[in-house]
Amino acid sequence: MIHVSTCLENGCGCNAWCRKEGHPGGVCGDGHTCMCSAKAERKSGEYVRGQYKLTIINNAGSIFNEQMRERIVETYFQVYPQIHERFNSGARKDVKITIDPNYDGVAYACK
Repeated sequence: MIHVSTCLENGCGCNAWCRKEGHPGGVCGDGHTCMCSAKAERKSGEYVRGQYKLTIINNAGSIFNEQMRERIVETYFQVYPQIHERFNSGARKDVKITIDPNYDGVAYACK
């Protein structure tokens, strides 16, 4: 569902306006409207192979489809163990990836 409202004056402030209205985010439409995203259904998945674990949190709803999920899972289990052993064998073996199209920060890793 997309909520449409009159766009704010003095440039687009639709993302902030939509968040204030309780939506996960939004974008400017044609210069006169805000298109707010519907509240995405949060879906998670945990995958374990050997001593490695991947958790995917989906805040993107159906935009993040099954094919994309499968590619991320397969890539993680093919590549991460090799990177882990080669560059930092003391690094975490459990990784969490959050898919969130409304996040406007930078990617980061935690210890």
